[in-house]
Amino acid sequence: MSGFEPYALRADGQDAPQGIVAAPVFSWRLRSDRRGARQTAYRVVVAARLPGGGSARAWDSGRVESAETIGVRYGGAPLASSLDYDWTLTVEDETGAVVERVAAFATGIVHPDEWAAAWIGRNPVYRHVALPPQDTDISFTVNKLQPVRRFVRHFDLDVVPAVAKVHASAQGIYRLYVNGHRVGTDELAPGWTEYRDRITYQSWDVTEHLRPGRNSIAALLGDGWYVGFIGTDRRHQAQHYGTEPALLAQLTMDAPDGGRSLVATDESWRETASEILYADLLMGQYEDSRRAQPDWHLPDTDISDWSSAVVVGTDVDRLTPRWTRGSGRP
Repeated sequence: MSGFEPYALRADGQDAPQGIVAAPVFSWRLRSDRRGARQTAYRVVVAARLPGGGSARAWDSGRVESAETIGVRYGGAPLASSLDYDWTLTVEDETGAVVERVAAFATGIVHPDEWAAAWIGRNPVYRHVALPPQDTDISFTVNKLQPVRRFVRHFDLDVVPAVAKVHASAQGIYRLYVNGHRVGTDELAPGWTEYRDRITYQSWDVTEHLRPGRNSIAALLGDGWYVGFIGTDRRHQAQHYGTEPALLAQLTMDAPDGGRSLVATDESWRETASEILYADLLMGQYEDSRRAQPDWHLPDTDISDWSSAVVVGTDVDRLTPRWTRGSGRP
C-alpha cells in the first residue's frame, strides 16, 4: 500500500446494508504507510440509481474541513422506498491529495402507507390431524402443534424488471424463495422481538432470480417464538404472543421505463401443509417424508388444489427493518 486511503465505508454501521428507512449515518476508516498522514477534509455525495440507468443526486455535503470519520449524517431529501443508492466519499489529506471511494446502501419501505401487503395465514377449513399415540407423555404436548405451512404466489412477467426487491416478515419464522431460489441465508428469520411492540422485516435484491414468463414467490411458515414453546413455565408454555403464525411479503419490481409493480401477500396466495408436521424450538421437528414435494416452490408446479390463504391482519405500524447485508447489484 502507498499513500493515503479510506476503507471500510459503512452506512449505519453496516457494509452495503439493505433496508435503510431513515437518514443514514456514514463512517469510514483511514490507512496510510506514511507517518503523520491525516484527513483534513471530506465530501459525501449520495445518488439514487435509476432503474432505467443513470443516477439522480440526492445529497451533496460539499467540502467539509474536518478530520471526522464517523457520525456524518445524510442531509438530503427523504429517501425513496425499495431503491439502491451509491454514496461517494472523497477525502483530502494534509498534502492536498484527494482519494475517492464508492459504497452503496438500499432502502426498505420508507413510509408505512407504502405497504400493500397483508398478513396472511392458513385457511381455517384445514383440520389438524393428530399424530399417532406415542409411548411418551410428550405426545400430548406436540399434538397441539401445527404443521409448517407452504405459501405460494405465481405471477407473469413480460420482461425482467430492472430492479426487484422483496421485503418480508412473519409472526413466527419463515424461509423465502423466488423461483425456487432461497432468498437470504438467515435461519429463524425474522428473529425474536417483543412482537407486541415491534416486528422486524428483511429486504433483499432478487432481480437475478426473475425471468420472463411465469414466476413464483414462496415461503415456509412455522410457529417460532410467536406461537411455539418458549420458557419452562408449565402454566404457560406456548402461544405467548398469538395462536397462529402469519406471513407478510412484498415484492417491488421497477421496469426500465420507471414503472413499478407489486406482488404482495393477500388472499390470492395459495397455501397447504408441508411434510414438516411440526417444528418447534423446544419440542424439535417431526417430518413425514411421504408428503415431501421437492418442486413445490417452482413456478410450473400445479397448486390449483391448494387452499386460498386467509388475510388475518393489515397492521404494519409495528414493522421495523432488520438490515441485511449487500445491495445485490454492482
